[in-house]
Amino acid sequence: MYLQIARVWSNLWHKRGKKRLVLFVSLFLFTLVIFTLSDSVVFLATGTAGEFDHLQVFSTSNFQRILIISPHPDDETLAAGGVIQQVLAAGTEVKVVLVTNGDGQRFAPVMLNKELDPRPKDYIAIGERRQAEVIAALGKLGVQREDIVFLGYPDRGTNALWLADWNTQCPYTASYTRVEKDPYPDTYHAGTAYCGSNLLNDLETIIEEYRPNLIILPHPADQHPDHGAASNFARLAIAVITTRDKSYLPQIWGYLVHYGMFPRPRGKYLNDVLVPPKRLTGENNYWGRVDLSPAQVSLKYHAIEEFSSQNFLLGNFLYSFARRNELFESLPVQVIPPISFTTLPVFIHRTQKDSESSQLGVNNEGFPVEGNLLTGWQTARLNDNMWLDLQMKRDILPDLVGTVHLKLPNGRTDTMDLEPIGSIFSARDFVLQVNLSALGNPSVVAFAVEIKQGGFIVSKTGWHVLVLH
Repeated sequence: MYLQIARVWSNLWHKRGKKRLVLFVSLFLFTLVIFTLSDSVVFLATGTAGEFDHLQVFSTSNFQRILIISPHPDDETLAAGGVIQQVLAAGTEVKVVLVTNGDGQRFAPVMLNKELDPRPKDYIAIGERRQAEVIAALGKLGVQREDIVFLGYPDRGTNALWLADWNTQCPYTASYTRVEKDPYPDTYHAGTAYCGSNLLNDLETIIEEYRPNLIILPHPADQHPDHGAASNFARLAIAVITTRDKSYLPQIWGYLVHYGMFPRPRGKYLNDVLVPPKRLTGENNYWGRVDLSPAQVSLKYHAIEEFSSQNFLLGNFLYSFARRNELFESLPVQVIPPISFTTLPVFIHRTQKDSESSQLGVNNEGFPVEGNLLTGWQTARLNDNMWLDLQMKRDILPDLVGTVHLKLPNGRTDTMDLEPIGSIFSARDFVLQVNLSALGNPSVVAFAVEIKQGGFIVSKTGWHVLVLH
C-alpha cells in the first residue's frame, strides 16, 4: 500500500508540481496521525498490564471434572492449555468437546494444499488435518484421545444453526463441504444432520453424562460467529439441564479469542500477561485469571506449534495466547424468579466485517467503536411478564432502532423491537416487554440485541441465557 502511495506522489511531483504535492503530503500525514491514534485507542481498549493485579485469581483445585467446549480445533489450547496441565497434574478429569472440525476456511485448500479450485472433499480433508493437529496438541498437554470428542458440525455454519427455526429450517447445508450432515466417521454421532436441535441435544447428553463441575466455553462477546454460537448452544444446554436437575449447578468460565485487537501485542511474548478488553470490564463483569508457571507456558507454546495449518494461515496470532496467565470471565447461570429484578452485563461486540480474509493473516477483526454507548441490561419479571431494559450513556443518533432476538429451547426464534425512552443527546433506555405466556411459558429464554441506524447495524450484544423458575 505504501509503495502505491509513493508512486502516486512521484507522478504528482512531475505532473502537478511541488505545491500540490505539499498538500497531499500534509493530508497523508494527517491521515497517518489519525490511524496512529486509532491504533493507540485499539491498544488501550485491550487493557494494560497494570490491570493484571486487579484480576481475581481463579483456583483450579476444587474441581473433579472439567469440560472444555471449543468451536474449532485450537481454541481449547489457546484458552486453557495451562489450565489443562494444572488440573491433570492434580488428578482432575478433563474432557474436550470440539463443535466443528474447522473445515470452513475458504482459502485453506489453496494455501495449504495448492488446490486452485477447491472441491467439497478438499475442505473435508482440511477438517481431517485439523482433527489430527488438535489430537497431537492435546496429547502434549496430557489429554488422552478418548477424552476428545468431535461433534462434526459445520465450521462457519453454527451461527446459522443457532438463528434458524429448528422445526422448519433444517437441515443446514455447509457452505464449503456442501454436506447436510456430519461427514466424519470418528465423531460423536457420525452422520448427524446439521440442525440446531441436534447440536443442543448432543451437548445436553455429554454434560448430563459427564456432569462436570466446571465448564469452560467461549465468551458471549467473542466476535467470531462460531465462537458466539458455541457459547450460546452450550449455555442453553446448561440452563435446560439445571431446570430438570436443580441440584446441578456447575461453574462456567468464558474465554475470549477474537475481540478487536485482543490480545496485544501479537506474537511470542511468553512473559507478558492477558487482561480483558476495557469494553468488557463493567461493574457486572467478573473476570479472573489463572496464573501459569514458566514450564506450563513453555509446554503450551509447544502444543500450539502442533497447529501447523493455522500457524501458516494466521501468522503469529495463535502464539499470542502463550502468556503468563489465562483469562476467563465467570458466567453464572442467570435465574429469574417470577418476581425479580436483575442487572446483567451488556457483552458488547460486533461481527467481523470480513472474517474470510483473516484466514490469510489479514488483521480485520473490527474494533467495535460503536458499542461504547451501551452500559448494561436490567431485567425485571412479574409472573408472566418480563421487561428487558438496555441502558445507554447517551444517544447521539436520532433514528436508532433496537431489535431483540429471542431464542427458545424448542428452536423458535422471534424478533421484537425495543422502544426508546428518553430524549436524544442524553442518557437513554431501550425497553421491551415480553409476554411469556404468549411464548408458551418457556423454562429458559435467550436474547441479544442489534442496534441499527439508517438500516445498518452499528452495535450488537452477545446473548444472555435466562432460567425462568
